[in-house]
Amino acid sequence: MLEDSDRQNAQLALIMRVPAANIGVAMCLFIAPGIVGTIVSDLKLILCSESQC
Repeated sequence: MLEDSDRQNAQLALIMRVPAANIGVAMCLFIAPGIVGTIVSDLKLILCSESQC
């Protein structure tokens, strides 16, 4: 019975880890660059409006 419990714990850990890794990859590749780009764009608009570009 202990072996079954260990196997279930290992499967649960794997199931929980894979989506977390995928979220981290998506954050690095898609979400963070979009956020950074939006911030830079907003700052550019603010600076241009203050200096009357």
